[in-house]
Amino acid sequence: MIAVKTEQGLDEFQVRLLRDDGVGLLTDREGESYLILDSLDYWYDLIQEHYPAKIKCACKNDWFKVSFSYEYREGSPDIRNVLVSTVCTRCGRASDRLLVDIDYGSTDVLLDKPITFCEKPLIKYKYSQFTGIWMPDDLNQVLRFLIEDQGLTAHYHYFKSPEKLRVFEPLTLDQALNRGGDFLAVYLSSNNPVNAVASEDEMGVMVDTSIWRRQEIIYLFRVNMNGLPLHYVQFCTQYIDQGAVIDKSIEFKKMTDRFKVWLSQTFVTSRGRNCFDGQQGYQAFLSSSRGS
Repeated sequence: MIAVKTEQGLDEFQVRLLRDDGVGLLTDREGESYLILDSLDYWYDLIQEHYPAKIKCACKNDWFKVSFSYEYREGSPDIRNVLVSTVCTRCGRASDRLLVDIDYGSTDVLLDKPITFCEKPLIKYKYSQFTGIWMPDDLNQVLRFLIEDQGLTAHYHYFKSPEKLRVFEPLTLDQALNRGGDFLAVYLSSNNPVNAVASEDEMGVMVDTSIWRRQEIIYLFRVNMNGLPLHYVQFCTQYIDQGAVIDKSIEFKKMTDRFKVWLSQTFVTSRGRNCFDGQQGYQAFLSSSRGS
């Protein structure tokens, strides 16, 4: 366990947490803010629609001492998760507030730099995230629209068989239509080339999944939602550089606007805001919701 302190030695903080996302902001007595662990870009995405309130103790105090407890992966120097705990500065009540799962390697920075200074914690910029329950035919529609109709260049990250290695390489429309969603992520760019390779290990290529934040890229990946293929689409038409909001090109903005209109005209929007589902996927979602 380590007691969290700033470089100036301050150790009392107001705390804002986004528990579902494993992200938090600490503000010291001098009004300086720090993000817990390594979450700077992620924080800005999450607060575009909701800025979290300060947590309060049962005694109504909102100042805390903060500590991090690290659990390591078995047989590895890398961290598996970090438990964020607080102690109220008024009544001394201790609470475990947040468990952050760490899903990447080389975690030494989380020990060397457990908090990151954040000069402007509340910055708004033009960021979009959509989701869609897409069966293979639905996904093919999306990829055909972006690659064929909008002229984007695609790269994808996937497991190559039988070698079972992670590979990052260009993706043609025919390849995209034949894979049926068999990939880790797709990067669709309006200004080829895309160089997202971060590093390589014995399992193949590691990719910088945040490359879409600064470049003109649409990022698409899939997760399993109760057995249904839930696809995420992320992009932004602005980015943050040293506290300033910078516009991407007008052409990229127009293209992503066309994409949003096309999604709303092509798919079912009943699941909620920024949700664009195929008809079969939406019906499966309704069935699973009734069953639960």
